[in-house]
Amino acid sequence: MRRTQHTLCVSSGIMAQKFFTLAPLDRLLTRRLPDELRSADTIEAQQAKLLLFACAGSAVLGLLFTLIFWFSGNEWLCVPTLVGTVAVLTPPVALHLGYSVATAGHILALQAYLSLCAMVAIAGGLRPEALVWLFCPPVIAMIFAGYRAGGAWTLLSIATCFGFYGIEQYIADFPDMLDENSPVIAVGVPVAVVSINSLLYFLNARLQKWLARSLTEAQKEALEASHRGFQTLLERSPDALLVLRDDEPIYVNPAFVELSGYTLEELRRVDPNKMIPAVELEQRRQHEKALLSGDAASEVREGTRIRRDGTKIDVETRSFVAPFGDEPAVFVNFRDVTERKHLQAKMMQMDRMIAVGTLAAGVAHEINNPLAFMTGNVTLLLSELEQGAFDNWQPPADSMLDHDELREVLDDVTEGAERIRAIVSSLRAFAREQEDADLDGSVDILALLDSCTKMAQNEIKHRARLVTDFGEVPAVRGDNSQLGQVFLNLIVNAAHAVPAGHHDDNEIRVSVTSEDDTVIVRVSDTGTGIPAHIQSHIFDPFFTTKGERDGMGLGLYITQNIVHDHGGEICFQTAQDKGTTFEVRLPSTEYAPADTSRPLPTVDSSTKLGHALIVDDEEKILRTLERALSNFEIDATSSAATAVEWLRGGQTYDVILCDLLMPQMSGMEFYETLEAAFPHLAERVVFMSGGTFTNGSREFVASCGRPLVAKPFDIDKLQTVLSEQVRETKERLSA
Repeated sequence: MRRTQHTLCVSSGIMAQKFFTLAPLDRLLTRRLPDELRSADTIEAQQAKLLLFACAGSAVLGLLFTLIFWFSGNEWLCVPTLVGTVAVLTPPVALHLGYSVATAGHILALQAYLSLCAMVAIAGGLRPEALVWLFCPPVIAMIFAGYRAGGAWTLLSIATCFGFYGIEQYIADFPDMLDENSPVIAVGVPVAVVSINSLLYFLNARLQKWLARSLTEAQKEALEASHRGFQTLLERSPDALLVLRDDEPIYVNPAFVELSGYTLEELRRVDPNKMIPAVELEQRRQHEKALLSGDAASEVREGTRIRRDGTKIDVETRSFVAPFGDEPAVFVNFRDVTERKHLQAKMMQMDRMIAVGTLAAGVAHEINNPLAFMTGNVTLLLSELEQGAFDNWQPPADSMLDHDELREVLDDVTEGAERIRAIVSSLRAFAREQEDADLDGSVDILALLDSCTKMAQNEIKHRARLVTDFGEVPAVRGDNSQLGQVFLNLIVNAAHAVPAGHHDDNEIRVSVTSEDDTVIVRVSDTGTGIPAHIQSHIFDPFFTTKGERDGMGLGLYITQNIVHDHGGEICFQTAQDKGTTFEVRLPSTEYAPADTSRPLPTVDSSTKLGHALIVDDEEKILRTLERALSNFEIDATSSAATAVEWLRGGQTYDVILCDLLMPQMSGMEFYETLEAAFPHLAERVVFMSGGTFTNGSREFVASCGRPLVAKPFDIDKLQTVLSEQVRETKERLSA
């Protein structure tokens, strides 16, 4: 109703707005309007802009007439004209103060009415130049306050006209105001006012229809544009969307089609609810009923959906009610979170592996300490047997052992200890504790591959024939344990690439050849091959084609890292349904740089190589080392603090063998004390440890640059390391 009331004002406002947008006056005239009128595109905003335009124009005309009256000699007219000019600024002030446009319009109509009265008085009667103002109040009121206000001002204007006519006729005090045309004017002017207002009403009605049609078309275009934008948003949304009404699907977007695995034509015949497990379907229906009744709020839920091929995917869903067409519907938004769930599971598994790795490193450290003195003592016994220390020993009559059998027993113990050492080494590798890996060592690749194939035999025997082709090749540079991990992983992967139960139809081949300074190991299978779309990802961490229970997808990633650490290369060739061959190329030892160091002194127990200090919290290790290192003059203590006191007392040593991790004062703290108080002795320290399983100990070993001997230690290797340190000490002293 309000829109049709003010059609004339809207039409005029549009014209005024066109003017404003083409002139700098726009900002000047509208900057004082309230925000809701200045920036809005409503009928009231158009009225406000038209009112400002009218007032601004009237003020300019008022100033112009004031100047004309002044220069024409009618100075007495300047004062009322200026008063009227100032008064015409009252409606904009009213708008600025927050009054409505209708109130400001009434103020402007009142000013026009008062101007009418003033002009009648100035003109000396009802003359045309005065009566022209009679049209202004009704028109202003109709534009800014509506038809009713315009009608009221029309009646007031007509009544005023008759009032002035009555004054002219019946008041003797103003005889000069009579005019022979006054009766005609008194009758003609009201008729003209009514006629003009009727014409304006007719024109307004016509403009109503035109504007209503224009607004309807504009609204229709805006609605269609909004609908197209909404449709585009739904069609391009990366999340799947299903719209339901009465539990029946009425719309699905392309993302839902892709998520379901069905084609759009198939979805028109298939109930999408079949993708939902029965338990979840009932829960979803209950939730949607609660949403429609207003008893529940939209919330994110997790669930499972079944694709067309039967695979299950993890999804997050959010349901909400919104208009769709002419009626409300339930919108169900789906987001595939399967990859995120898998990643979360892998991260949780990684956390468990880190915890288990830390535990494994601690266990390895605790095992290595007793293993060290056990293997040391057995090695010492075997050495004594070799040197004939027990040749005159006669076993008791009821003894079950003679000399040879005693040697076999000690050999068995040595083999058992070696197996324990290998297990502990695997635990340390699992814990990523490989600082002591000897990448410059010499590895018999043939013996290593023979051991790996034996360990993998249980995986191979039900799947394929194992064929080995080992040529004569030189040793390779590297760490035996790490390279064993590489080849064992490749052989087991080859076994898993062929199906079980077809032993005679499949083959796993392990071959070794050499080429210049490189040893080449190939592991081949006759399996299904590696699909083309995943070939670029097989060395990525956490990438696996196996189930989560069969691995984390780290095998080939670790394998590649180990091969690269050894200065080698790994590559593969594969063919669909023909199999895969992995090739590892490693540098051999034949082209290793010559050892320019001087020969080590021969170990002779009758000659003392030097004075050694041994610090370890295990008493049995101390006793074992005192026996095994008989060619050194040894002082031993289980306390690092005691060792410091000896040094403060003036004692000095050629070499100091210290355990890294000990209670009270650790080997790291002992070394820092030496660096501060006895820097020349800090250069003579050799560390030993059953495992650097803490971050602090790893960083310390990497930064201090001192030798580290792993427990359980090889006595001959330990002798070599200590002898080399003694020689360096004596060279410094003689320099």
